[in-house]
Amino acid sequence: MTAAMTMTDQGWQAYLQLGYDRRGGRTVLSRRRHHGPLAVQKTFHPEGETCHTYILHPPGGVAAGDTLHIDAQLDAHSHALITTPAAGKIYRSDGAVSCLRQRLQVAAGAVVEWLPQENILFSGCRAQTSTDIHLAGDARCLAWETTCFGRPACGERYTQGWLRQSLQLWRDGKPLFIDRQHVVGGEALQQAAWGLDDQPVHGVMLATAMDAALLDSIDESLRPADRHLALSLVGDVFVARYLGPSATDAQLLFRRWWHLLRPLLLQRPACEPRIWHT
Repeated sequence: MTAAMTMTDQGWQAYLQLGYDRRGGRTVLSRRRHHGPLAVQKTFHPEGETCHTYILHPPGGVAAGDTLHIDAQLDAHSHALITTPAAGKIYRSDGAVSCLRQRLQVAAGAVVEWLPQENILFSGCRAQTSTDIHLAGDARCLAWETTCFGRPACGERYTQGWLRQSLQLWRDGKPLFIDRQHVVGGEALQQAAWGLDDQPVHGVMLATAMDAALLDSIDESLRPADRHLALSLVGDVFVARYLGPSATDAQLLFRRWWHLLRPLLLQRPACEPRIWHT
């Protein structure tokens, strides 16, 4: 389907389907289908087995009425690291809603690392975002998501619009972690100490196969004293929350934690995607 066929009066309707399996000792992107402005041009194997994948959205931002849907399936014993080349942007709206929907299905023995760069919400946007990660059997996951309300670097506060956001992690049909929030620009949830405490950036990081002893052993190194952070263990899921002034700060912290956790949980050193440094 051509890009022109996916443009409606309401905006772009884009879909990207990815399928991974293990062949010849490494993971390959064996199935790829897309329509509209979502694509993967090339995959990378800088550490051998793991397939590094960069999801491209050529317009660079999500306008009112756009819907972007990403569906990734990892077959047994595959390992994919999925990221984005730059921050996503959701632009202001006069009425239509922008939607981002991501669904990751991970078979037994497989590993998914969902490590996108931040989403920036322009004041006045109306957005719905959802990420659903479904693990089977002993599948493992490292994931993060970061949201920036407004554009603090240029002095724009998130005074209008709204966001409905959902991040869910499941194993064999049972919920491990479900996080939902509804933020309205300029209202109490943004400003109150029991809400976002007037901080523009919120982030969540998840890691499976964690235990209390492992968390205790690295807790101090994960907890800089000058940040709004919360670390917890929900079953065997490590949950880290960031609340602060800077998306760059949040991303650097999450990468630091990823460097610490990846060798412990996946038995391999961190190998940063090259796109993070370009």
